[in-house]
Amino acid sequence: DVSNPRQGIHCVHSLHGHGGTILALESGPDVLLSTSTDGFLCIWRDQTPAKLLRYPAFSVCQKLAPDKSQLLAGARSPKETWFLSLFVRKGEMLTIFAGDSDGYVHILKSDMQGEAFVVVWKEKIHDRGISRLIGVPMEAILFTLSYDQRFKRVDNGHVTFEESNRCGAVFTDISWDPTFQ
Repeated sequence: DVSNPRQGIHCVHSLHGHGGTILALESGPDVLLSTSTDGFLCIWRDQTPAKLLRYPAFSVCQKLAPDKSQLLAGARSPKETWFLSLFVRKGEMLTIFAGDSDGYVHILKSDMQGEAFVVVWKEKIHDRGISRLIGVPMEAILFTLSYDQRFKRVDNGHVTFEESNRCGAVFTDISWDPTFQ
């Protein structure tokens, strides 16, 4: 649900397109991304012709699954793998990073027409699900947190740093400070 925090928290628009609990939300220029326990990553776009509405009318323009066989199985069949985390890198071409419950990072880029997103890279980075992704602005560096109690730095598709939590606990969040990088 989309709400206006200036006037209390009341619903102004509901987004319908998933068949499960929402796990992650992320936004980028002209897109809204969501993942759910239904196994899908939904890419939403503002479909209002004038684009002047205060609360745009988003609709699902594409659904992606971590495994292509899940797309063929249909929306109501049980899913083994879910997308758990999202990160959007804004730039000349919008890039979506998605971490799944099997420890893979998926990189999606828009096609030549800018309409649909396609997977351009998929690599197993962790032993368990990826709980958080964050990228460094203007760099090809991605940080990942996982339920395997590790965080890793991925630079141009290669793990260049790895740290395990000595306490055996899961890292819960990470942020990037551009001032003290």
